[in-house]
Amino acid sequence: MEEYLSALTSPQAVVSIVIAISVLLIQPVFISIRRIILRFIMQSPMFIRGFVRWLRLKNMRKLKKIRQNGDEVIFQSVRANTYFILFLGTLAFYIAMIMLGPLKGMNNLTTIEQLILTIPIYILEVIWISQYADVRQLIESRRKLRITSAKRKS
Repeated sequence: MEEYLSALTSPQAVVSIVIAISVLLIQPVFISIRRIILRFIMQSPMFIRGFVRWLRLKNMRKLKKIRQNGDEVIFQSVRANTYFILFLGTLAFYIAMIMLGPLKGMNNLTTIEQLILTIPIYILEVIWISQYADVRQLIESRRKLRITSAKRKS
């Protein structure tokens, strides 16, 4: 048991775990940085502004198309939650592999090698956070829809 605890408390394992958790916790900082970058881009040459506007228009059209369909909104939400479960499952799998055997010697590897081995965790985390941000944007867009009564047939 001491061997497992020493493997999990090694500096490399701690760094990997801290990086995975910190990406989630600093998401608001990423959003702020994104806004600053977009402001900077909007003051850049016309061809860059045009490209950024095209991307925003494309995203807005996609949102408007999806937000009309309640089932599609729920599907996107379930998809984000599925990515979260995959992320947690991958994290649990790696912890189990470190404790049970195949990755026991992970603390003997360099930090770069450990980061390369744990890259699936980071990829799934980025996919999950991206999908979660899209769902939040979709829900905000859905809230803007007006509810009107159906026209009566005469």
